[in-house]
Amino acid sequence: MEAEVLEVVIDTVPSPYHFSVFYPRVFQRMFNKPMERLTLDVHHVVAGADRALTFTTNYEDMVVKFERNSHHLSAKIMKHAITFVEFTQEHKLVYNANKFFLTMKPTLHFHDDSYIHKELCHFSSYTCFTELVGDVHVVVVAKSKNKVDMKITVNKDTEEIYHLEATNKQTPYKFVFKSPYVVPFFKYMRGQTWFTWMMPVLKSPFDVAVEFHPVEKKLMLNTNIDTHENMIQVVPLGGDKFNVEFNHEVVADFVAADKKVEFLRTLKDGTTLKTIVTWTGGDMLENTATATVMYKDVPQVATIGWNVRDLTHATVMVDVVGKKAPMVGDFEFHRNVKWNFVNAHEFEMTWDGKTATNMMKALATPIMTDAKINFNNMDVQVKIQKKFNAKTFTMMFNTKPFKFAFLPFFEM
Repeated sequence: MEAEVLEVVIDTVPSPYHFSVFYPRVFQRMFNKPMERLTLDVHHVVAGADRALTFTTNYEDMVVKFERNSHHLSAKIMKHAITFVEFTQEHKLVYNANKFFLTMKPTLHFHDDSYIHKELCHFSSYTCFTELVGDVHVVVVAKSKNKVDMKITVNKDTEEIYHLEATNKQTPYKFVFKSPYVVPFFKYMRGQTWFTWMMPVLKSPFDVAVEFHPVEKKLMLNTNIDTHENMIQVVPLGGDKFNVEFNHEVVADFVAADKKVEFLRTLKDGTTLKTIVTWTGGDMLENTATATVMYKDVPQVATIGWNVRDLTHATVMVDVVGKKAPMVGDFEFHRNVKWNFVNAHEFEMTWDGKTATNMMKALATPIMTDAKINFNNMDVQVKIQKKFNAKTFTMMFNTKPFKFAFLPFFEM
């Protein structure tokens, strides 16, 4: 009818590059409002090591901006001059013949009105957050001696949700892993050594803390089960003989070679608490231990296996299963953590596992975790994936080629 219905303009000669599509019949139906033309302008700025790339559209004045230099990168999504999504990362890398040093501080921030933020909060409180802040610190202080100092933390808004720490830089050696989401927390040290394991289960009044000193052969267990706080201590008597003290009162004795201790205790409310602890060997650098607490005739079982003979190539396995626990009902938690420091140019850390409870309506299926951090010749690759309720959420960050994604919502 001699009426223009479609026009496509591509102009990459001037700066900024300009792209334009005139297609009113489709756009008005697609955006549900009067709109004839969709435009995109691309600004690219290079100044030394600094790079900036900006995409500007006429659809709700949306702007996507990327910036990068040797120690910083950022990605930002704005609408009507309001930032709805922002990712920033500060990083520093130093390596030479004797030392390797890497730090990364990523931050992901959502505006309260952000579509992604609303969808995550609608899906589950587990995935609801305004700001996610990470801090990665890895140092190899003496390559020839395999001395490693590593710490990784993640905060969701003002709350720390993951904490992983390992070091053999000096004695005592230390290993820490904790999280409020049914994630165990334990420490291992050598020399002036102690071993701590704490299990806060979704912040319910059920937690266990264990300290072990292999030199003095002392063991201390603190529990808080359904608001009942108790302390259990294993005190050496000499040789392989030990006493078990419950709130400073001797309740049992055992011989270490038996690899098992069992005792009963009546709580203030008249409930009988039965505790059984077994272990597979006498080596604190490589072992597997199981603690079973019978509370109201219901077992709560935790098993941990570890091999930290060489902290540059270490593995840790955690398996926790409980029944009718306060607040969380029947639950289970599994984690396998491995890391491998090959040299100053290459290291890898992986963890996977499963978390489940029958008391959270938002978790119709278990949460499956699969994560990997890889560094290879100046290139960093991070992938953390969570699967539950038939959905998969993935956070990815690669330096070469650059990629940042929070799937299924956006990818840059």
